[in-house]
Amino acid sequence: MANKDNTLSGLGYIKRHSDDIQLLLDKQNELQKRLGHDFKAMSIQEVAMYCIYNKHCLDDEIGEFMDALGGPYGNASWKTWKVQHSDMRFMRIKDLTEEHITELKYEAIDILHFVLNFFNAIQMDSSEVLGMYLSKNKENHARQERKY
Repeated sequence: MANKDNTLSGLGYIKRHSDDIQLLLDKQNELQKRLGHDFKAMSIQEVAMYCIYNKHCLDDEIGEFMDALGGPYGNASWKTWKVQHSDMRFMRIKDLTEEHITELKYEAIDILHFVLNFFNAIQMDSSEVLGMYLSKNKENHARQERKY
């Protein structure tokens, strides 16, 4: 494990159910099946290669999100050498045009597509995703209190 202070194996997860999350997982799984990916039939090696590919896709989508974050200034939001970078210090999301906000939100949705692929690749359902998220979130708050 990458984290030497990892006590997560004993956390378990809070059992919950969310049809909304399951709907997202199912729709993404349906798309992946259409593209020829059957997670239940994949070997661990095939899952690993699929995840490597999806990590690259996710990195690309995060880059597009970061560029969209700059609204009319594009990648000046993070490229410190761009003239407009200093103008962005005081900008808020609400200062963007509706068109730029919509673009930013769709880039976030593109990120979600690839995150969902990871959950589907290891065959997690909505109850596991939500329950494990809630458990890990609780632990993250506890870590802050422990000055982790």
